[in-house]
Amino acid sequence: MASAARLGNKVDAGLLAGCVVLSLIAVVLRPEDREPIAAALRRTAVAPLVNLQQGAERWRSAWVTSAQRQLVVDSLSLRAVRAQALTAENEQLRKIMGLGTRLASGFVPAEALHSTASGEELVTTLTLTAGSTAGIKKYSPVVAPDGLVGSIQNADPTDPFCG
Repeated sequence: MASAARLGNKVDAGLLAGCVVLSLIAVVLRPEDREPIAAALRRTAVAPLVNLQQGAERWRSAWVTSAQRQLVVDSLSLRAVRAQALTAENEQLRKIMGLGTRLASGFVPAEALHSTASGEELVTTLTLTAGSTAGIKKYSPVVAPDGLVGSIQNADPTDPFCG
């Protein structure tokens, strides 16, 4: 086993020395003598390395193209989600606008800021953005686009947004 390792080391050293000698000879050759040798080396010994490099360039190009396509798909998906959210918001706003025409008397638009729920879906108390300065009184009805929600129990003199 030791002699095989020594033989391998000697072969490797011999190949290295041969390559160095050939390199030095190639450097001192005239360009017209050097080119046929370089062409023969490119067709034989260097050809596998050139093929590996070309394959690596194709893989890198495919990877970059794939990454760019994924960015486009992600961007389009995000736009689709935003479009769905805007469509839902538009439907809600259209319902609210239609609510104003269905009410016989004037109304005060308000948003629900806070709710207290007694169960999973049963909301018992809402805090609204409009107060008594906006014309809200105790027992005023609270309506949503789907109909009557409840009635006012307390109306503070100031709007919660005004502080």
